Amino acid sequence: MYPLIICEDSIGQLNAIRQIINLYTGFYESRFNVSLITSSPHEVLDYLETYQPKKGVFLLDVHLNSTIDGLDLAEAIRKNDVNAKIVFITTDEHAAPLTFKRNLEAMSFIEKPSNVEELRKNIFETLNIAYNRLTTSLDEKKQLFTFSRYGETVNIDFEKVLYLQTSIEESHKLTLTTTLGEYEFSGSLIKCEENFPELFRISKSALINPGNVVSINYKNRDIVLKNNHIIQYAFRRAKSIKEKFSNPNKN
Repeated sequence: MYPLIICEDSIGQLNAIRQIINLYTGFYESRFNVSLITSSPHEVLDYLETYQPKKGVFLLDVHLNSTIDGLDLAEAIRKNDVNAKIVFITTDEHAAPLTFKRNLEAMSFIEKPSNVEELRKNIFETLNIAYNRLTTSLDEKKQLFTFSRYGETVNIDFEKVLYLQTSIEESHKLTLTTTLGEYEFSGSLIKCEENFPELFRISKSALINPGNVVSINYKNRDIVLKNNHIIQYAFRRAKSIKEKFSNPNKN
């Protein structure tokens, strides 16, 4: 998920944006991690210094009641995250030329409307565009594990995939375990094996990402993956696993 940060000095506007973001993440829960919602640009600077987010989406007011305005904040964000998607929410029609002059590369400008519904529509549309652009950029560089969940297409960096197995409770559902957490979705293990040949079958009900294997205990038939995840392989797969992981560092 991509980090989402909001900075707006008007408490009324901030609360309205917060409600809209809560609504959006309710619909698209796997897209953004709401990392910070604040009225203080200094809190955003502290967040940048502490967490150094990458590929973040920032919704900023231009005129903040502080010694730092939205343009200054955007400049600091751009230095930290060259791929950030910066969106200004403002009533200042003269803000756009200033962002060009300072090479801030703002993705969009959302005019503060008189009604919340128009603001919701604009924020939803902007976040959808930001997500699609970030995902497209990631897709060009890295292989993605893609699946559908709650009517939404989810893209996970393949390097973060640990293993995939049939759900214990429902055979038509799969549980994907990654370094980021777990995802459950409807699907076929055989189909996933066909679509992602890099995955390696270790049992009738499980596939693993060989690139994330840390070690194998052949006596107990345990495979240890990153983040200390352990999964057991089937006895009938022992020979193929030994052949696959012949590297002595993975014995």
